[in-house]
Amino acid sequence: SAAVLAAGAITANRYDVAVALTLAAALFFLARRHTTAAGAALGIGVALKLTPGLLLPLALIVAGTRRRVLYALSGFLVFAVVPFLPFLARWDGLTNVITYHAQRPLQIESVPGTPYLIAGSMGAWGIGTGTSFGSQSLAGPGSEVVARLSVWAGLLLVAGVYALVWRRRELLRTAPEYIPAAALACVLAFTVANKVLSPQFLCWTFPLVALVVVGRGTLQRLTGILTLAAIALTQVEFPDLYWRMVELEPGPVYVVVLRNAVLVAAAAAAVVTVWKLPAAAGEA
Repeated sequence: SAAVLAAGAITANRYDVAVALTLAAALFFLARRHTTAAGAALGIGVALKLTPGLLLPLALIVAGTRRRVLYALSGFLVFAVVPFLPFLARWDGLTNVITYHAQRPLQIESVPGTPYLIAGSMGAWGIGTGTSFGSQSLAGPGSEVVARLSVWAGLLLVAGVYALVWRRRELLRTAPEYIPAAALACVLAFTVANKVLSPQFLCWTFPLVALVVVGRGTLQRLTGILTLAAIALTQVEFPDLYWRMVELEPGPVYVVVLRNAVLVAAAAAAVVTVWKLPAAAGEA
């Protein structure tokens, strides 16, 4: 409820809350060792938006045995692929989903775009904004390179989180209350590195934040509080200050800069939380 209140109008008329529901369902099923159902929930999420696929490795790690892994993967593939079967005759339309996002420029609210946003608000030469791919973007020296590199940076960050998750796999299998912290670390790592960060993307964190805020340990609670603060700052910026920020007015720009800084802090706290988790339940 706190996350929804903090988000305000961001949740209106956007189906990202449905994506959040699939993540909540996946965590529910993982906590009860229903790994096939967890995979299916993530598959439904991927059919809505590709992002829930980030948590498939987590579901497979928690599954544990080869049989459970196979069932979880099967559930995921069925529900991720079946909705697209009627469109196989238009293969170019399906591949366009990937190429469309690959070609998107540096979105104006993204964390990688923050230095350009600051420079633009200070009147730096060569920094500008534009509209393409259904959103507003930043242009400046090297912005295309930053946009391309952000994809690889995101993959490396998420891979790093999963390296930590793998070392704590026994704990996650026997003490599922720690799974939300691992899931939030993956989502935040991807979010802060992504070249696109639309306000509604933070809706994905709602069920994860709700579980982390009441989790064990100060770091878990701190991660949840920082994420809630980032959500609230997003509501301050969007929609009321959005177009002024696009015009690079300093005040609205620094609201976004502060939001991005808090979001990075939340991601760092989430990663440290996973890093400090004990290797086994007996050490918790």
